[in-house]
Amino acid sequence: MILMVGAFPPPLHGMSAIHQALYERLAAEGMDVERISTSPASLKQDLVSRSSRWRGVLHAWHRLLQARTGEDQLYIAPSGRWGQVYDVVSLAITRLKKLPCVLHHHNYAYLERRRALAALMIWIAGPGALHVVLCEDMAKNLRSHYGVRKTLMLSNIHFSPNEALDRNEPQMRSVGFLSNLTREKGTEAILQLASAIQRTALPLHVIVAGPCIDPELKQKLDASVAAGTLEWRGAVYGEDKARFWRDIDVFVFPSETEAEPNVVWESLAAGVPVITYPRGCIQEQVREAGVLIAPEENFVSKAMEILENWIACPDEYRSHARSSGARYREAKALAAQQWHQLLETLASRRAVG
Repeated sequence: MILMVGAFPPPLHGMSAIHQALYERLAAEGMDVERISTSPASLKQDLVSRSSRWRGVLHAWHRLLQARTGEDQLYIAPSGRWGQVYDVVSLAITRLKKLPCVLHHHNYAYLERRRALAALMIWIAGPGALHVVLCEDMAKNLRSHYGVRKTLMLSNIHFSPNEALDRNEPQMRSVGFLSNLTREKGTEAILQLASAIQRTALPLHVIVAGPCIDPELKQKLDASVAAGTLEWRGAVYGEDKARFWRDIDVFVFPSETEAEPNVVWESLAAGVPVITYPRGCIQEQVREAGVLIAPEENFVSKAMEILENWIACPDEYRSHARSSGARYREAKALAAQQWHQLLETLASRRAVG
């Protein structure tokens, strides 16, 4: 039995969606999997949500204490920050019960530099723990900061249902941004970029999609819409999301913190090149399918320079656009191989206990 501990819906977003997809794929492969959710009932920070998180955590510990040595194993997605306190206890129970364990890392908060709580968590997990990572940069940071040696790579692209599309002679007419519209995701930079495009009369339409719960940012977005600087479509799902990718020709993504963002894979699948910072695994995602802006550079100024160059040299833009679909197909094929390697590893660890 694989005891999968992590954030499951509700709420179905971000890592919760990936955990749910992972659980479903393992079950579909015939694995005996039990999911144990430690998610709060909602994203609110009120007493009800916090108490629901505690109920999930206590249930996870109780279930681990009941686990059978030689038959069960723990599969856990470590939290980013103080949630690792819960993970430390879960892993301590696992070591006490002599269960094999897998840590599936989805977060860069403790990988860019060594952190004491993460070091304790990985030490308690022990040298026999398997660490599943999203990209080679994650594995490198685990080795350098925490001395981890046993890693296996599995990109989130494996859970993407999209197929790569090739655009015939694509032209640059629109720039798009899709995310939860927060400052951390770079919404302020997008507003500035849209203003710069309007001010310099570049022949580009700016389309923004995603929900915004920040009142100040929402006011700025509404003002930009009223001024004709950009189009804001709000939250998009299903066909509305597919239409967004069809309607844009360049995806700009000035996020300040990322691991392996699904929106980048979605952009490449749509044949849309990306202009972004090289956060987390993004450099390995994009490669020739776009341009990476150094973190110390001003995103708006550099993005304007890139857009102006692509308008002046359409063949260069088309080269990046053609690379988008090719990069997506390449990564998707590699992830399928990684998935089979993970299945074989889990089956062998379950067998030996």
